[in-house]
Amino acid sequence: MIISVRLSEPDLMPMIYIELVSTAPWNRPEIEKPARFRGVSKARIKAAIELSRAQEYKGRIGLHSLSASEKFYRDKCGMTDMGMDEEKEMVCFEMTEAQAKEFLLKNP
Repeated sequence: MIISVRLSEPDLMPMIYIELVSTAPWNRPEIEKPARFRGVSKARIKAAIELSRAQEYKGRIGLHSLSASEKFYRDKCGMTDMGMDEEKEMVCFEMTEAQAKEFLLKNP
């Protein structure tokens, strides 16, 4: 996972932005059944939230998603779909402070 700091829309508050996420081949269900490790994606989101909190960004995070992962970020992580970024041709997701708290409660 590669991160940076960006400003969230529309309030322009700083947040941790996940620039790139990659999964090892042995954790891809289409390659390895069963995947060697479970919960890695949620652990990465949790790490980003914790870094955001440590930087006093209150758990705010953001990312652009591949179409295959949109359901995960929307339904499993509770992130807000900010719509299609035409430049990147990907949907942008952001997590608010309240959403971060909810995620951490559900994923201790």
